Amino acid sequence: MMMMMMMMIMKMMMRRRRRMRRRRKSRRKRTTTKTKMKQMKQMMKMKMMKMKMI
Repeated sequence: MMMMMMMMIMKMMMRRRRRMRRRRKSRRKRTTTKTKMKQMKQMMKMKMMKMKMI
């Protein structure tokens, strides 16, 4: 179950990253701070998940 969850999260992360890249090209000035905040949150989530796994 845990492995499946990890796989799902990884897929979601990849999708989000792709969307973020597209947005950056269209609107750089507006989304710079927001995108950084989102990335930070995602990183925190990943760290939390890893800690739980170990």
